[in-house]
Amino acid sequence: MLKKWIKIPSEYNQKIKDLKTRELLSIKISDQDICVVIVDNELFAFSNYCPHGGALLSLGTCNLKGVISCPKHGYKFDCKTGKDLDNNGYHLKRQKIEKRAEDYWLFI
Repeated sequence: MLKKWIKIPSEYNQKIKDLKTRELLSIKISDQDICVVIVDNELFAFSNYCPHGGALLSLGTCNLKGVISCPKHGYKFDCKTGKDLDNNGYHLKRQKIEKRAEDYWLFI
């Protein structure tokens, strides 16, 4: 399947605009569940499913350094790089996200 930029639906655009730093937001776009977070004034997006056990990462936490903690087993991931900080061999499936004018776009 070819990847392409997809405009995020308007109901999620407003939620992203209202998103607070380190708050995790789940959005559904093109049959994918994506988690969005703002860290250091930068927007990051990645699969909402933990690559270890499939838990929803949007139900986890994000600390000041941008470390996402899975709510099920506590696995930790760097939202900026997708790197598994527990060295268990897992990594986040990151997605490019950007703002264009007043809308957000996701590369999936």
